[in-house]
Amino acid sequence: EFYFEEKMRGYDLSRPEEKARAIEEVLPLFLRMGDPLRRDLYLKRLAERTGVQEEILLEKLRTLGTPSSILSPVKGDRHLSPEEVLLSLMIERPEFIPRVEGEGIVAEFSAPHLQEVAFWLLEAYRVQGKVPAELTEVLEEKGLSDRVFSTAFLWGEKEVEKAFQDCLCRIRLRKLREERRQVSEQIKKAEVEGDHGLMEALLMRKQLLVRQEEELKKRMSL
Repeated sequence: EFYFEEKMRGYDLSRPEEKARAIEEVLPLFLRMGDPLRRDLYLKRLAERTGVQEEILLEKLRTLGTPSSILSPVKGDRHLSPEEVLLSLMIERPEFIPRVEGEGIVAEFSAPHLQEVAFWLLEAYRVQGKVPAELTEVLEEKGLSDRVFSTAFLWGEKEVEKAFQDCLCRIRLRKLREERRQVSEQIKKAEVEGDHGLMEALLMRKQLLVRQEEELKKRMSL
């Protein structure tokens, strides 16, 4: 919704030529929607905003191609990090913002600039109860606008929860792997120093991390 409104905000819909350009830019996005119901709702909204009959917009949409189902961006676009996908999800589906905050996952972001934007969004949503209009400027300032908005409209209702859970798992899995790597280094050091008590404790910690990794992998495969 935020992405749709941002696209429309850039045009003066009282002018016919601006209205036509708005339709030309926004309408192709509907082809990315795997959910027919959601596509229909946005088509109705576009008709209301532009004053163009829905039947005309639908006919124009048919000339552009046929809607196709798209894989979850978590699997479909390896160029996007799970943090970027999660941030995009928070923007397109604001109802997930409280869940993101409740998970405490932003503290585990590896990229400082993404973490900064995500924390800013959490705070802004807490105060305003919506995605703030200033977000576009913040994303552009960080050079994130194109990447974050590249997943706009990708998710159907079935895919969105899977995308959310996959992002959480991938971020946490990366953290566990890094911790396991550090523990392995500590084990080597304890072995050299002959500290068998510490070695035993570290080995137990490593086994726990491995089990936690396996649990996350199982959740991602569901």
